[in-house]
Amino acid sequence: MTIRNFLLSIVLLVGNQEVGFAAETNYLGEWPPYAGVWVNTFGKAYDFSPYHQFLAGEAGRLMWPNLQTGPDTYDFTEIERVLRRVQAAGQYWYCELWTGHKWAPDWLFSHGVPRVYDQSGDLYPYYLDARYRNYLTGFFNALATYIARLPEDLRKRVAFIQPGFGSTGDRQLYKETLQDPQYHSRTICLVKVVADDGRYGWGEGYGPALVVKAGIELLKPLVLGRDPLATSALWQTL
Repeated sequence: MTIRNFLLSIVLLVGNQEVGFAAETNYLGEWPPYAGVWVNTFGKAYDFSPYHQFLAGEAGRLMWPNLQTGPDTYDFTEIERVLRRVQAAGQYWYCELWTGHKWAPDWLFSHGVPRVYDQSGDLYPYYLDARYRNYLTGFFNALATYIARLPEDLRKRVAFIQPGFGSTGDRQLYKETLQDPQYHSRTICLVKVVADDGRYGWGEGYGPALVVKAGIELLKPLVLGRDPLATSALWQTL
C-alpha cells in the first residue's frame, strides 16, 4: 500500500463553528540524534559551555523582517552564526520563525499588501492577499535554497524550523475582530490522504489555510508513493 494522492479542501467557518478530527498518536521507533534536552535562547547568545555535555541543542527565534529587508534582498548571516556556534558545541539547532502580525516586514505595505487593523489598533498584513502570499512563498523558497547550499556539516545541525503564521500560529488569522469587515474571514485546511488501495484518512492543517495548503503542496512529493503506515520513516523524511 502506498500513498496515491492528497486532496486539499479549504473550508470557510461561519460564526463560532469549528471542525475537528481525532488523530491516532504515533511514536518514533528510533530517537533522532538531536533528541534530548534543549535550551531556548530566544535568539540571544549565551554561554552554556559548562553544560554542553547535557544538552542536545539550542532553540531560538528568527523574525522575517531581519532576514528579508526588501522584495529581493535577503540576509541569512544570522542563521550561519548560530549554526557555527552549535556546531562547535557538538549540538543542533531549531528555531521559531515568526512571519505574521508585528513580525511582518514593513516593506510589504509599500508594495501593495493591504494594511489590516483589529479593534485594538494592531496592524497586520492581509494574509489572503495574493501579493502577500507570493512574497511569503518567495521568502521560504529563498530560505530553503540558502539552507540547501550550506556546507553539509552545518546543514545537518538544523533539526527543524517551526514557522509561525497569522497570529503566531493560531487557527484564526487575527487575534481580534477586524475594524474593516471586508477582511474578516476564518478558514481551515482539510487534508485527505488517499492510498492506492482506496483507503484514506483525513487531517486538519493548523494555521491559516492557504499558507498551510502551500506547505502541503511543497511536501507532497516527499510522501507520494510511500507506505502510509511507516509513520516513523515519513516523520523523519518530512
